Amino acid sequence: MVVLKEYQNAFICLAVFLRHFCAVACSKEYYDKDYENMTTFSSLTSSTKTDVLKAVDVFNGSSGRGSRLPDTSYPRIPRRGHQEHHRHHLRRFHRHLHRRNTIGLPRLEFSESEYRAEVREDVPVRTPVLQVSLASPLVFVASDIDFRVSDEDNFSIDTSGVLYNTRPLDYEQNKGYYLLKISAEYKEENSHKPFFPECAAYDGIHIKENVTEGTPVLVVLATDKDRGDNGIVSYFLLNDFGKFTIHSSNLHGQISTTMRLDRDGEDKEFYLTVVARDGGFERHQDSCSFKVVVDDINDNPPLFDRQMYEETISTDHIAGIPVLRVTASDRDSGSNAEISFSLQGNPDDMKYFAIDTDAGIITLTSPLEKSMGNRRMFEMRARASDKGSPALWSTAEVRIQVVSSDDLPPTIVRQVPRFPEVWENTTENTDVLTLCARSNIADSSLVYFTLLNGNTPDTNSDGTFAVRRHGDSEVCHDSTGVTVFVASRNLDYEMIQEYSLTIQIVNDRNARLEKKLQVSILDVNDNAPLLQQFDGSVLENVDSMLITTIQAHDKDVSPQFRQLRYSFDPMASGDVRQKFALKSNGELWTTEPLDREEFKQYKIPIKVTDGVPGHERMTIYWITVQDLNDVPPVFDHLNGIYEVELPENREVGKSTGVKLAVEDSDVVNLFEYQIVEGNGEQKFRIDEVTGEILVNKVLDYDHPVYDRNFTLRIRVYDGANPPAETDVIIAVTNVNDLQPVFEKSNYTFSVTENTDCNVTFGKVSALDPDLPNSVDQNMLYYLSPIELHNFTIDSKTGDLSLKGCLDHESAKKGIMTLYPRANDEGGRGHDADPATVHLVIQDLNDNHPHIHLPENGYAKIMENLYPEDVESITIKLDDVDGGDHGCPCTMEFDPGTPASWLEKFSLQIGGRGGGGIRLPLTLEVGDENDSPMSDGRSEIKVYNYQGQFPSMVIGAVYMTDLDDFDLGDKIFEVDETTSSNVANYFKVDRKSGNITMFKGTPAGLHLLRVKVYDILRVEAAVGEVSINVVDLNFSSVMNSGSLTLADVKSQQMLRTNKALGGETLYERLKEEIARIHEIPPKNVDVFNMQDVEGGVQIRYNCHGSPYYTAERLDGLFMRNRLQVSKALGLDIVMVDINACLYESKSPCGGRSCQHSVRPNLTAPLVVASSTATMVGVDIVDEYTCDCGELEPLPSVCFSGFCYNGGTCGVINNTLKCQCIDDHNYGPRCELKNARFEKSFAWYKPSKVCDNATFSISFISNSHSGILLYMGPIVELPWEDYPKDFMYVFLRNWVLVTYIELGSGTEKISIPVEKNSNRIFQLIVTWKEKEMTFEVVDCGFNSTDGSGDPCKTSVPYPNISMYPSFLLNVQGPLQVGGLAPMPSFASLSASYRWNLIPPKVASFSGCILEMRHNDFLYDLNATDYGSGPVQSCDAPRPRGCLRAAVHHHNPSQSLLLFRPSVKSSGTSSCASCSSNRSPIEVVLWSFLPPTCLLKLACIHSQAGRYNATNLLFDSLKTQSQMKSPE
Repeated sequence: MVVLKEYQNAFICLAVFLRHFCAVACSKEYYDKDYENMTTFSSLTSSTKTDVLKAVDVFNGSSGRGSRLPDTSYPRIPRRGHQEHHRHHLRRFHRHLHRRNTIGLPRLEFSESEYRAEVREDVPVRTPVLQVSLASPLVFVASDIDFRVSDEDNFSIDTSGVLYNTRPLDYEQNKGYYLLKISAEYKEENSHKPFFPECAAYDGIHIKENVTEGTPVLVVLATDKDRGDNGIVSYFLLNDFGKFTIHSSNLHGQISTTMRLDRDGEDKEFYLTVVARDGGFERHQDSCSFKVVVDDINDNPPLFDRQMYEETISTDHIAGIPVLRVTASDRDSGSNAEISFSLQGNPDDMKYFAIDTDAGIITLTSPLEKSMGNRRMFEMRARASDKGSPALWSTAEVRIQVVSSDDLPPTIVRQVPRFPEVWENTTENTDVLTLCARSNIADSSLVYFTLLNGNTPDTNSDGTFAVRRHGDSEVCHDSTGVTVFVASRNLDYEMIQEYSLTIQIVNDRNARLEKKLQVSILDVNDNAPLLQQFDGSVLENVDSMLITTIQAHDKDVSPQFRQLRYSFDPMASGDVRQKFALKSNGELWTTEPLDREEFKQYKIPIKVTDGVPGHERMTIYWITVQDLNDVPPVFDHLNGIYEVELPENREVGKSTGVKLAVEDSDVVNLFEYQIVEGNGEQKFRIDEVTGEILVNKVLDYDHPVYDRNFTLRIRVYDGANPPAETDVIIAVTNVNDLQPVFEKSNYTFSVTENTDCNVTFGKVSALDPDLPNSVDQNMLYYLSPIELHNFTIDSKTGDLSLKGCLDHESAKKGIMTLYPRANDEGGRGHDADPATVHLVIQDLNDNHPHIHLPENGYAKIMENLYPEDVESITIKLDDVDGGDHGCPCTMEFDPGTPASWLEKFSLQIGGRGGGGIRLPLTLEVGDENDSPMSDGRSEIKVYNYQGQFPSMVIGAVYMTDLDDFDLGDKIFEVDETTSSNVANYFKVDRKSGNITMFKGTPAGLHLLRVKVYDILRVEAAVGEVSINVVDLNFSSVMNSGSLTLADVKSQQMLRTNKALGGETLYERLKEEIARIHEIPPKNVDVFNMQDVEGGVQIRYNCHGSPYYTAERLDGLFMRNRLQVSKALGLDIVMVDINACLYESKSPCGGRSCQHSVRPNLTAPLVVASSTATMVGVDIVDEYTCDCGELEPLPSVCFSGFCYNGGTCGVINNTLKCQCIDDHNYGPRCELKNARFEKSFAWYKPSKVCDNATFSISFISNSHSGILLYMGPIVELPWEDYPKDFMYVFLRNWVLVTYIELGSGTEKISIPVEKNSNRIFQLIVTWKEKEMTFEVVDCGFNSTDGSGDPCKTSVPYPNISMYPSFLLNVQGPLQVGGLAPMPSFASLSASYRWNLIPPKVASFSGCILEMRHNDFLYDLNATDYGSGPVQSCDAPRPRGCLRAAVHHHNPSQSLLLFRPSVKSSGTSSCASCSSNRSPIEVVLWSFLPPTCLLKLACIHSQAGRYNATNLLFDSLKTQSQMKSPE
């Protein structure tokens, strides 16, 4: 080293100078702070100062003359323009020292032999304890030294000699002190690059083909003189060709295959380049390129060039002369491709011929007999076997036809040239050789040549060569000639070096001769060398060194064409040529030390050529100059975040949000971060690698001493240079983290029963500990859903009120207990523990006495007894009121008791008096058979479900008889006047008179006459029973309406009612239902009447041809509920019996719920009165708590599986439907799309599902219109009637959705593109926490980054503490418009919606698809609406026909179209003249769609057309139509 050699005296002080120079150039304050005890420049002697300046001048290239020493503590700062220049040279000097060998360096010594420090045991982790330093003045760069401490479990020491604790210190465990040993040693640098010592020996390594994946190929080794990680070498392949991989293990690189190699294909040899890279921070690498040769194995049998050889031979053919030659080739190489031939066949044939085992020439060995001419055919097989192990072989058929000597085959006269050769780059149509032959027929000289194509490319399988007749008489002047020429440019010496061609020569007597021709291919230099890309690296400031040896690949086979020469491409810069050298053998060297601060990367264009113009190839080699870590880090306060506010509830382990930005121009830095000050109680910790500051312990704003403001001192160290420090400020903010509490845990209030009704009876109050008591506590009070049945609480004030009145006797001990809740932050915060409220209900004398005995107020006295024979009846009273308000009580006969009754009974009074009440006492007079019997008539109606009812009792025979209990005196027999058919279907019990109907009884009216004998009174009478059997199918039950009548029993429904004019309630109900649907009462089947608590449940259906849908039945009944109730004189307390619709009653609670009905086939429902009996279907209501299919899809086709006339079939064990078309219809032939022209249609509403999705796709003709509404269609009929609804409409090209799930009404608006030709799809999703609304591609993009304008998600309204996320809809799904119903303002007031939906016009356009979850709506499955349902493909009507679909079943029913009439009574057909009006049109549904007549206005005098006349007469009246459309 020049500086050390020339200026040995100045070296010591040069270290001092460089340190002070850095202080000026970098950060004077930092070095003053950390090295305040270091000797200053001004304290040096004059001679030492002079030596320092000389050393600096020499290092900077100065002569050292004229140096002046300024009178200051620091050297003179260079001018600003030269400051960085000086820094650059200092770094180079430092790096040169950095890479020195540690051998010969002075021994390291500490400045002190012992260091002592005192610290508190509670100091934070990573607290600096002390700093050690070295006494040697030669060490002036901390990154040159490695310090180590003996107790690495509790302490660590950085490269600056600062000792830190890594764990909390424990005074008791270590008796108050730690004894540590600290050592220092020179740091090893990554001074060497890997090197392949045996690279040349790897070239030409061999591997066999067909080896399995993972077969080892070669183990390479690169050595690195560095130690530790710097000397650990890893390997990778620059190009693995998809067939090789390398695995680094134990400093070696194991190359193995990744797939099977096929030498017979293109896998003959590979040029691999292995790159070895060390493990240093800035990694060095070297490369080694070599060839891998794939050795052949015998995996291909020889192949004959033809499957059959045919030749003719004359009888005078001389023995020993060849007859023909067979040839074969083998794709293998070496001995595996050497072929041996033999003959196989009949011994009689084989004795005449022999084959040359090497050449394949078949020779005649014995003379032929003349008699064989044109009669003998020799048939043999030639066998070709290779010499591999084991040997492979194949055979070909050989046929030799013997001809007479007069039938000689043609003779070859000459071949020019004799040994043909052709260059591999020969163009097409180039002649290769000429062949001349003579026919050997005296009267015909014609000869025919054919080039036979073999089975392999070298036998012309790909048509490389062809023949044409030769026209040059000079060559074939005495014979016929043919020329072989190059037919296609398939010649490639690297693939085939010689072709074996076979020419067949035939004369006019079909005598044949085959000639084998060998054509040699000559190699040309037609392949340019190929260079592989290479990215290398070299460490800066290293003397000339080998970077890599470049090896290009040339596919040419001939060695003279593979003499490659390497050079720099002309585009290489002068700087590259100066700093790098490229030898002709491909070795790339550096010529001088490189400086990364000057250039980080060099682009070196490498050129290779094989000497042929145009075969020059160039590739860019990128050489990276690797850096040293020599620049200290600096915190960047512009790009970092150093002051944050942190909520006190930030979880432990979560980030504080502080962002530390560090500037360091070095490429490789191992930053280590520390908190050195300000971390009281270790509330925070810092990730030592990433610098992320995390919460380490729970923060508490209410602990002001520690947890409100922190100023953390952060230190970063890059592993080599002095660390940087900065302050981070964290301000902890208060959050709502404390639970509110009620002011009192127990409250007691009182009310008086049946008097204090709907009153406020008390107040509860809660406080938020997070807030001062003097401010608004912002508390939300609420009760549980069960408590809300009887109580309300003001959500803001906590006032408690009653709903209605309370009853003392209904509460246990007259006290009710409720538990009010409170939640701070207005319901968005924490819940308080519930308070307990005891409500004492003061008792009143509000209950009358009741009869306790006799039980149920009933007693029986037999008729015809004398008073003294009757046992007295004891009547005992009781009173639910207690104390003075209860019994004992007095009693007396009611003044209204008939005098005739009083004459027959007496009452003995006991007890005390009080308020009076009339108590009914039932005294039944026991019957005796003392009344005469006469004929009677009765009716029984049987609803037989699918004809599957078993034999069963359906009722009893009725006769007129005042006696009630005389059945035991009677005998019943079928009267002989009863039809024999009827008698076969029914049986009458002889003793009881019960009538049994046998299974299989057909539907219809059956008259049964029964003779009854009274054996006691010796009387006889006839009971006539009319039995009407009605068959019900599956559709009749599934499409049924349901309701509940209050305060009535099923038997009462069948009794005649004077208030109804002698009708029964059963018949009156049928009449009312028929009136609603404008059908005859006989088309109404009330097939189920089931007694329930408080009333009777009814199920019914309506039919013409098909059965009306349940949504139509329930919807229209709900609209007419009050009229029906008035007609019956009964309250209707339920329509559509489905507990899923009432969340408080749902068997699934707040989750998905499905309702279905199941007929009970084993136990029919029998309801009987004295003269009428109804045998109905017992219906079982079933509920499942999910939202999928109730049953799996069937595997056998059945009627109704495919809708709209589709045909069912089974494909791959799955039912498939064949529909009218696939465009308009779904998987089960659901009509997917329908046109709505200001009309509406009813469909079944969505199921009650959580996590549900509803989607609708549409095209709108107008800017506004109703898409759908499902929700209430009447004002609130009873208290818990579902209030949920969903209303979707388009308004001025804004898609608006109103939705109410029971917790508050939400409105969402999404603008869409104003385009009547666009398809829009709305997807509404409601889940447990939020609702999402999305219009797929609404036509707008976000411009301000605020989010997706086509999609929005909203939480449930914060109105209830128990938000509902189920859509419970009791009402039809109305699409396109609305049926007559109350206004939204009325509905909103009735159901207490917090928003009022607007009125919007009906929809005009097409609904393209509608889905609820996976359920696809069949838009043809409607039987109530204001217009016909047509697919969107149908022409859009322009006339005035308005249709109401009353019946629809595509397979069998008719469609009834009615004109729409305005409220004024005038026709809505504006285009019709005053003397014309739309008429009712009936169309049979079996007409194809093209035949449906689209009528406008026809003369009203035409009357009503039937279906047949309409088809013909409509043609006659077309001229009368105002609008033929």
